[in-house]
Amino acid sequence: MGNAKWGIPHSALRIPHTLLLANEHGVALLLVLWITLLLTVIAAGFAVSVRVEGTAALNARGEAEAHALALAGFQRALAELLEAWDYNALTEDGQAALIRLAGGERRGGQSSPAKPPIVQRDGTLARGAYRYQIVDEERRINVNRASREILVRLMDTVGLPPGSERDTIADSILDWIDPDPFHRLNGAEDDYYERLSPSYRAKNGPLDSIEELRLIRGVTPEVYDLLAPHLTVWGSGQINLNTATPTVLQAMVPQIAPLILAQREAQPLVQPQQGGIVRSTVFTVESTGRSSSGMPRTTRGVVKLEGKERLLVKMWNDVVGPGRQ
Repeated sequence: MGNAKWGIPHSALRIPHTLLLANEHGVALLLVLWITLLLTVIAAGFAVSVRVEGTAALNARGEAEAHALALAGFQRALAELLEAWDYNALTEDGQAALIRLAGGERRGGQSSPAKPPIVQRDGTLARGAYRYQIVDEERRINVNRASREILVRLMDTVGLPPGSERDTIADSILDWIDPDPFHRLNGAEDDYYERLSPSYRAKNGPLDSIEELRLIRGVTPEVYDLLAPHLTVWGSGQINLNTATPTVLQAMVPQIAPLILAQREAQPLVQPQQGGIVRSTVFTVESTGRSSSGMPRTTRGVVKLEGKERLLVKMWNDVVGPGRQ
């Protein structure tokens, strides 16, 4: 009635039934499209999640296989060390060769082989392969047992010039190791390290790793790079005359270093000489396993021979990068 007074017929206000149905169909179609899009996004996300989880599972399996292969290589290295052998020499790639004298015969303090021995230290198993190396720790100077004279001679050999810097490094290393709180003329104890930021105290005990040298007064990164390849925290303090570098020989046994090097050029020594040994007892073993999928895993340990039938693992690192020789 209200509309009639404006002269608008009621029939003109009615929406055609077909138009209502068309609008309902459009809304339903739009809703279906949105639901389809939503389900597509969910399905894609689920597929990505499944793919990521599958990749992670494969990686975990590959890493476990590589770890087992690395351990297999490590155990093979231990078995090699426990075999009967009489002295060490260097392989072509700088590893320790474990050589047995034929029938125990010694000829003038030298052995029969003149060329660097070739050793096979790899293997293949069902799920991949391993490769290991054995490095002689007694080819280096045990910093915990080194005298000031040896440290100074080493710094001289690697090219550190004489002067206050070299005296500071030598005295500070000895102060770091000795148990007392009194510093040497050019050394450092707590009063020096406590002024640093961050501050710390002197160890007053043996180094547990060569990396600890970085904490000692005077050992800059450049000095560390020069000294670290020639130092170790393992071993008796004697050096292996067959495997030591010329730098180490010059620092440890300067009087006979040229003679030792000349003898080594011909044949390895089989008998100890003044200040040195020919059969080492401490080695770093590093083993890398590689699964069939190509996943690598490396383990490293320092092992010590006690007698000829017992090995002690002195240090173990189960996830490491490439090691040093």
